Amino acid sequence: MCYIPVIQGKVDAIEAHICFELHNLKLDNKQLFYRLEEGNSGYCCVCGAEIKNANLQRKTRDFLWCTRKCYSAKPRKIIALEKIHSKDIKEILIDTTRNYQNIRAQQNALRVSTPYLYQIIRKYFGYDYISFFAEYAVGKRKIVYTRKISQRKGIKLPG
Repeated sequence: MCYIPVIQGKVDAIEAHICFELHNLKLDNKQLFYRLEEGNSGYCCVCGAEIKNANLQRKTRDFLWCTRKCYSAKPRKIIALEKIHSKDIKEILIDTTRNYQNIRAQQNALRVSTPYLYQIIRKYFGYDYISFFAEYAVGKRKIVYTRKISQRKGIKLPG
């Protein structure tokens, strides 16, 4: 059972609720209890900086960020994808582009929406999705996006 601190005769409601939920789940996770102890807040999942004085609700989350800048660099969905695939987001995007032959299948594999997929590509590669697919896609998909780029520039391709 989890220790519930009593401050001036009152039980902290948040800590009591968390302890109750942990007990109900029969969670035996030493790392989680280590994070719940005072002074062991955790580390930023982007830069690795130690996070001090985090409140109890924040300590129990899977991912922690030290600043808004770190959060905007890699939001929760990106960190979750990196954790699932054990790769950097750029490698994940390149691999899924090569493995799936259309955008719908790629977005379903990544569990993101089409606009968010385009936003991720622009954010991490610095150019639009057409240029990205023309560079990293394979087969017919590569031909289609290469043709789109040439049409932008006014160059006619044979065939």
